[in-house]
Amino acid sequence: MFQQVKNLTNKTIWQFTGNPAFARAVGKPLVSPLDIRLRIKTGAHTNGKRVAVADVLNERLRLELDSRIGGYLQRKIDGELPERLVTFGTRPLCIQIPNIARPAPVAWTEGIPASLERIPLGLAWGWQGVYPVWWDRTIDSNAHILISGITGSGKTIMLRAILLSLAAHVKDIEFVGIDMKGRGLAPLAGLFRQPLATTKADALALLMAVDAEITQRVAGGTNWPTIVFVIDELIDLTDGDSQAQEWLARIARMGRELGIVLVAGMQKPLIEEIGQAKSQFGLRVVGRMRNRKDAETAAGVAVDADNLMHAGTFYLVGGIGQPVLFRGVYPDDAAMRSVVSRYQAGVSVLNVRNVDTDTGRGAVQAVANDRQAEQDAAQLWAEFGESAGQASLNARIRALGLQPAGAGFHTGKARVLAAMDVLTTTAEKPVSQEVVVVA
Repeated sequence: MFQQVKNLTNKTIWQFTGNPAFARAVGKPLVSPLDIRLRIKTGAHTNGKRVAVADVLNERLRLELDSRIGGYLQRKIDGELPERLVTFGTRPLCIQIPNIARPAPVAWTEGIPASLERIPLGLAWGWQGVYPVWWDRTIDSNAHILISGITGSGKTIMLRAILLSLAAHVKDIEFVGIDMKGRGLAPLAGLFRQPLATTKADALALLMAVDAEITQRVAGGTNWPTIVFVIDELIDLTDGDSQAQEWLARIARMGRELGIVLVAGMQKPLIEEIGQAKSQFGLRVVGRMRNRKDAETAAGVAVDADNLMHAGTFYLVGGIGQPVLFRGVYPDDAAMRSVVSRYQAGVSVLNVRNVDTDTGRGAVQAVANDRQAEQDAAQLWAEFGESAGQASLNARIRALGLQPAGAGFHTGKARVLAAMDVLTTTAEKPVSQEVVVVA
């Protein structure tokens, strides 16, 4: 295919310059799991000539490649080649051809660093090499994220990957969620402090409760703990329900300052279906869409997401810069089970390392997410004191079967602080504790 592209490029450019030697590759072709790119120096020094070269070459390449892979695209994705295969500017022409080979998944691992402000989404390929793609929440407009795509595009997998990264690396965080189809978030049900809302009535009750939490946080001047509000198939909640749209818009508008993060997925985000909340999702992840109009509706800008061939391939739109084509991370069943089980045990987000011989305070940190923290920590302190080894302490935590329990949104900050007071008055000497985020 490279040789055919090269020959066709030379022939086309020759018609404009009279010399095929002007058409030569700049650097090596870039072959990635997503596409194949070549940069061509044309010898066309004026913008008008570059435009003409690019337009003619684009059409000829589309005709040539359509005869080779057009049938495959039609059968595979009911699609066709992108409208633009050739782009131009102050730099050489860039020829970008979809890679029809099925790309391997980008495995999600706990070794990928994450924080509440920088959440890994996947990998992209550029002329300078492979680079990570992040949900960068340090940009104000990126407070919330909306993931779009038709069934089978991989949007639910992306939702799961985001939740796993947060659960594995961020402390003082709670998850609440709506999954009215009862499938998308089910493997991660153990991350949620209360059962996932799977009916419209439960979903509206949860939405109203989060809205009430907004009011309480405004009155109390607090944004702790961080609440991650996850909604799979947003349209099931908001379509035709103006009150739900109003609650959602308020949560989205005020959430960043008050520690509430929205992570939502849906097939096609129409404003009449989700209301004014759509404008608050500053970051969009767009998977395969049915047509170009739907792709642009989802992204808010022109992208050819209707021509994405493989599940798990997305455009990242928002923040700073142009849309980025990337391959999303894929968490397998083992990764999900591992993170969920340790999160439920109270040690999923923290690796507690003793600096002194203080195991009691370490116990409080390890079970800080549990609403019974003060009683459990006091019991551990009384039984083990300062002489217990970390292995014994961990064994005791498991034996007690500590689980995140109770309803509501607060992880028990007041209770944990009360437990700290118990330990302070019980201990005969000051203790120190270093808490290290798992990497």
